[in-house]
Amino acid sequence: MKVYNDALQPLKDYLHITNASDDKNILSLLETSHTTLQRWCGSFDLDNQEGKQLVFDYVRYMRAGASEYFYKNFESQISSFGFSLMEVSSDDEISTKE
Repeated sequence: MKVYNDALQPLKDYLHITNASDDKNILSLLETSHTTLQRWCGSFDLDNQEGKQLVFDYVRYMRAGASEYFYKNFESQISSFGFSLMEVSSDDEISTKE
């Protein structure tokens, strides 16, 4: 849970939240958002700026009660991010004949 504690203040800054009264709920939303995006895109840490931004935006949608619109509104970013996380092994690389 430490990884989420480290991301709490940057998330609160992003959401313009100045009090600590809702920290437990925000941490729960942060964990849910990260877990969901990892299921959609693949594993990533919150050190990944693109992934972290998607997580923060998903939390923003959940707090607004609009989570059902997130995937549709961010579909291209989610797909692009998922592809960027894919690893290609040397066996899968396309070889060119010269």
